[in-house]
Amino acid sequence: MDDLKRQPTAGIFGTAGLILGGLALVLAVFHFFGGPFAPQDAVGVTLGEIAAEAGKAALRDLVGLGQPTPVPSPWDIDRILWTGTAVTGAFAVVLAVIALVRHEPRRIVIGGAALGAAAITFQFAAVIVMTLLAILVIGIILDSLGLG
Repeated sequence: MDDLKRQPTAGIFGTAGLILGGLALVLAVFHFFGGPFAPQDAVGVTLGEIAAEAGKAALRDLVGLGQPTPVPSPWDIDRILWTGTAVTGAFAVVLAVIALVRHEPRRIVIGGAALGAAAITFQFAAVIVMTLLAILVIGIILDSLGLG
């Protein structure tokens, strides 16, 4: 009769999801506070390039020329970390769902799903906050120039 009782064990899928979720969250926080790691142009250079490209595009439209084909941006370490973190977090959530279906211990399942989802959410929340700050800075600059 003792052989029929199920012994509570930590499931492999739940544990893997928990580890991957923790790794994804650590990567997200590390990249947010430690990055960017790839060389970055100065903000003035970037804004100047954007303005020059907008002017060239308007001139091409005015003359009737077609727009050039867009060049894909190369993969740098920041893009690899960003994508790797999101994929690792997604794997953690998928493994947590598999563990839930296999009736593995709920604490491990919930932990893996929460950590994976937190890593993905942290990345998107950081992008939203940085975008809002950039819009605020642009608004302040335009206002100081008398254009706002």
